[in-house]
Amino acid sequence: MSATTSSQLQLRVDPRTDQRRARVALRLFLAVPQFIVLTFIGYAAEFLALLGWFAALVTRRNPFHRFIVGYIRWYARVLGYLYLLTDSYPPFSLEPSDDYPIDVSLDQSPLRRFAVLFRIVLLVPFALVTTLLSAGLSLVAVVAWFLTLIRGSLPTPLHDATHAALRYLLRVQAYALVVQDRYPRGLYGDASATEAAAGRASSTEHDDESDAEVSRPLVRPETVAPTQLLGTLATAPSAGGDEAAPRGPLALSRAARRVLTGELVLGTLAYVGTFLLIVALGASLTQGRIWSNLYGGDLASLRLVLSTTSADLRVASPRWETVRRDCTNVEQSLARLTTLPQYPRKGPNAHLLKGLGYAALGDRACLASIVPHHQASLLPDLGRAFAAALHELTVFDHETR
Repeated sequence: MSATTSSQLQLRVDPRTDQRRARVALRLFLAVPQFIVLTFIGYAAEFLALLGWFAALVTRRNPFHRFIVGYIRWYARVLGYLYLLTDSYPPFSLEPSDDYPIDVSLDQSPLRRFAVLFRIVLLVPFALVTTLLSAGLSLVAVVAWFLTLIRGSLPTPLHDATHAALRYLLRVQAYALVVQDRYPRGLYGDASATEAAAGRASSTEHDDESDAEVSRPLVRPETVAPTQLLGTLATAPSAGGDEAAPRGPLALSRAARRVLTGELVLGTLAYVGTFLLIVALGASLTQGRIWSNLYGGDLASLRLVLSTTSADLRVASPRWETVRRDCTNVEQSLARLTTLPQYPRKGPNAHLLKGLGYAALGDRACLASIVPHHQASLLPDLGRAFAAALHELTVFDHETR
């Protein structure tokens, strides 16, 4: 194995096959036990990667290489199963296997101390690409799920594009966990794949010429010597059958490349759309429109109760039983608004928060109205608190319309 191959993660994915629709329909649920176990193993791998980072600065090697690569292998199998690269259920194992359709290999090689020291900084551009790619891959996986459910197999462009995307994500993960020294690359396949494809095409042409020679009319056996006759006969195939094709570089068709580009574009649009939505929500929160829509009914009820209470307090001799009942209604209305966030404190929100504060202040003062000799002194305070609360809430209502 060359240094280039051994120092960079390799992902083997067998060619696509037909899949059972029942398992495709339940694929997400079937993968849940795998993700539960894999989560705890991932915590261990991240902790060992941190310890391995310190060790690599001294020895240029990660002593936990085998365990971390085993975790990445298991993770690759689960994601490959989830993204419909295979119909075979992943084994609960960290060890490599030639029998399972998906496998990962990464030989341990010396690590550069400089690259290890600044690993987090060097990961920034790759983290950006993988974030967009993961989002796009998840969106395309929904379409792939429906197509596989209908067709019974994953279309070839989607299969190859998912293979390439998963391999790139795993290479970035291996680089982040300090078991790979080379920078992650090969999102759109391997450059040497084109030369390999050209070599296969040339070999095919040569085989066609050989077949043409074999298909020439045979000379009559009685006119040819036995030794010459043997040369004219086609060689019989060996008992062992055709030799298994070597696992060469990853070659992507134009359709698979377009799928990968589409995944990156979809991931970018998803994050840009999310960012714009957050900005719009932040602006709406600042302007109080979302709070007005969510709590409009409760705020209207509170304004009505405050109006009734203020009217009862303005009469010459208010009935304290009525005032206490009004205060109870104010307390109940405020209780429905306790979940209202207390930020941001600007714009129309300032009037909303002030109004709720005045209403709460008056409500607390109502408790003292139970004592008879405090009732006369509390009358002006209650009137001012509820009037101020009503004014602030009315201003908030006008500014958020």
